[in-house]
Amino acid sequence: MTWTAPRTAPTTIRTNEEIRARVALVCAGLSGDPVVGAAIRRLGGAAEMLDHAQSGTDVDAVGPFGPIASQAHGSRVDGVIATTDRLGLTLISPEHESWPRGLDALGDAAPLLLWVRGAETVLAEEAAAIVGPCHPSRETRQATLEFATSMADRGWVVASGVAPGVEELALRAATVMRGATIAIAPAGLGRHTVRRVTPSVTVSAEPPTAGRTARSTRRARLVLAAIATCMIVIEGIQYDNAPR
Repeated sequence: MTWTAPRTAPTTIRTNEEIRARVALVCAGLSGDPVVGAAIRRLGGAAEMLDHAQSGTDVDAVGPFGPIASQAHGSRVDGVIATTDRLGLTLISPEHESWPRGLDALGDAAPLLLWVRGAETVLAEEAAAIVGPCHPSRETRQATLEFATSMADRGWVVASGVAPGVEELALRAATVMRGATIAIAPAGLGRHTVRRVTPSVTVSAEPPTAGRTARSTRRARLVLAAIATCMIVIEGIQYDNAPR
C-alpha cells in the first residue's frame, strides 16, 4: 500500500490564552503532571487554572502554581511560540482535530501540547509501534525488517522512537514500502537531528529548543505507547546455529 503525503503550506502559529498557558506550563516542566492535569480538568482549561493561581483564589484547586501564571504573558512563552513558527512546526493541543486520541487513555497525565513536523493527519490513523535494541543482531534486524514491511504493506502506520538500531530501521523499512511513519522524539524538534530517514510526521512533547533528558525520554516512550494501537517489541534474537 502506498501512502502519499498531502501538500501543506507553511502557516503562522495562531495562539490564544489557552495555548499560551499550556506553553507556560510545559516550559515550567509540568507537562504530564497529573496534579496539573487534574486542575486543568476541574477548572475547564489551563488558562482558567493560571487565572485562579494568579488571583490567589481556590488555592486547593490549582496548587502552588501562582509564580507560573505570570510566565503565560512573558518573553519565554513568546520565544517558544516564535521558534515554533520559525521552524515551521505545528503546535497542537487536546482540542486540535489531529490530537492523537490514544493519549486520552493517559487521563490527567497526558502531555499538555505536542510539537509536530510533517503530515499531522497521520496521527489520526491506526499505528503499530515497533521498538527494540539499539545494537541489534543480524537476526533482530531481519525480524525488524519483516515486521515493519509487513505492517506497512497492510496499510498500518509504523511508529517508533528515533534511536539507532531497531527504531531507525523500522522507520526506514516502512518508508521504503511507501508507508506512513510516525517518529516520537525525546528532545525538542529544533534540537532533533534527522538521521537516515525522514518520517511522515515527527512529534515531540518538548519545546523546540529543549534537550533530551531522562524525563523527556520516559515521556516520549509513554506518548509512543499511548498513540499506538499495538506495540511490537523486538528483543535481541540470536541463533547459535545461524551462519556467520
